[in-house]
Amino acid sequence: MTAVERIAQSQYDDATRRARGDDTLLTLAECRAELLTALDEAEADPGTPDSIQRAMEPVRAGLRVEFNRRFTRRMGDANPRKNLIRLSAPLWPRAGYAKRRDTLRHELAHLVTRAIDPRSQSHGCLWHMVARRLGCTALRCHSVPREDLARKPMRGSAVASCRCRNDIPLGPVRARRLRAGTRYACRRCGTRLTIAD
Repeated sequence: MTAVERIAQSQYDDATRRARGDDTLLTLAECRAELLTALDEAEADPGTPDSIQRAMEPVRAGLRVEFNRRFTRRMGDANPRKNLIRLSAPLWPRAGYAKRRDTLRHELAHLVTRAIDPRSQSHGCLWHMVARRLGCTALRCHSVPREDLARKPMRGSAVASCRCRNDIPLGPVRARRLRAGTRYACRRCGTRLTIAD
């Protein structure tokens, strides 16, 4: 299948999904297909520079996508050495189709950029150019709600209290130091913190 045929098939698939109200991109297979479509679209664009075109082939060859259950703050990341894109399993279903599509293309831009220049900055000028060619908004932050995805408390952590409030979370190092006698003061009221065991 040529690049133009793949683009036509992708556009048909997108139209079919929208008609059914099924804008998903929830499975790894769908995500990988979206990434390959982004590469095809950029390849078919006559304005895409040769350096980007050359960098796309090695990225396409070994491209891998997987979900990571530990990502509760970021939507995804890219590992150029492994040619791997990891996506947040908890946040992915909460994001809309447009955000998922943009995240995939954002991370793909990292892989292509590093294939062009391994020393390039993560969100530098080259990355911005590649991201725009791949159809990404080139924004760094997401707005997916994650209120109820609080991290599990670390082992050894504690909760301290003071005069103005009763729930100041402490990491394991500060909790250990407070138990050993180090004095910490509340930033609001200035009173000494005590562990609420």
